[in-house]
Amino acid sequence: MDQIPRYRHSYPGWPAFLDDYESNLKFGGCQLHTTPPPPMFSQVEILLEPPEGQPVLLRGQVVMEAVGQGFMVQIEGGSLATQQALEGLVETARQRQSTLSPSPKTSAGDQADSSDRSRPTTELMEEAPDRAEAPAGRLPDSLVRMPTEDLTAPEGTLFERIRSLGVGEKKRLALSGDREQRMILAREPLAVIHPFLLKNPRITLDEVLFLARNGQTNPEALELIAENKRWISDSRIVQAMVLNPKSPLQLTVRLLDRLPPQELRRIAKRTDLKQALLQAARRRVLETK
Repeated sequence: MDQIPRYRHSYPGWPAFLDDYESNLKFGGCQLHTTPPPPMFSQVEILLEPPEGQPVLLRGQVVMEAVGQGFMVQIEGGSLATQQALEGLVETARQRQSTLSPSPKTSAGDQADSSDRSRPTTELMEEAPDRAEAPAGRLPDSLVRMPTEDLTAPEGTLFERIRSLGVGEKKRLALSGDREQRMILAREPLAVIHPFLLKNPRITLDEVLFLARNGQTNPEALELIAENKRWISDSRIVQAMVLNPKSPLQLTVRLLDRLPPQELRRIAKRTDLKQALLQAARRRVLETK
């Protein structure tokens, strides 16, 4: 059995962690800034290293490549324990930031240097720690693992209450729920819920992008995304839809016309997508020459 590649994802400071959390982690994603990317939809592990404290081990699936910027991983899980682990890091980050007094004067050079250090760094670890060294059922003491199944959510939590609802109740909640409720439902394994989330008038662009990237999203929901002019004008959503294996073939071929030439050429060179989609992309590349 092939070993799952593991990446070390390190934050130079708490501001970098908060930025990444607000942009990716809170939506169940993590962008790794390294190349070349592993194959699309392959499994990877991420050793999330905060500026201080214990690292956290996550597992996810490669769902998107970002040209020149690495690749995006959809984190498995969504359990209460996973959310609490991230929230603990967020609370620590905000406490650390509140204790820092901003410098009254910052030179342009200092600002540039700060900007250079603000992005997390990612590296492929040569060898993952030997799991055989730890007793069965637990990792080495140096790691804290985020569980991929909701086995420990206490009765009465929001996550548990939503998961216990009937299908009809989940549909109604998807239509009117707040952001926290919607993000729980977006990870709902019952894909019939996804189209109802898109009909919620308060849904945000980031939530739509999450659904577009999710390899388990209902194809009907992907069709609804494509019908919305505002959503489909976002190049990130278009790329995610083209690369999503659940997107209907006719839809992905149609969306090729919305991709910039550079991205179209990159897709035409791939070998891990539907053959009909690759042929359509290659025809369009030839037409633009």
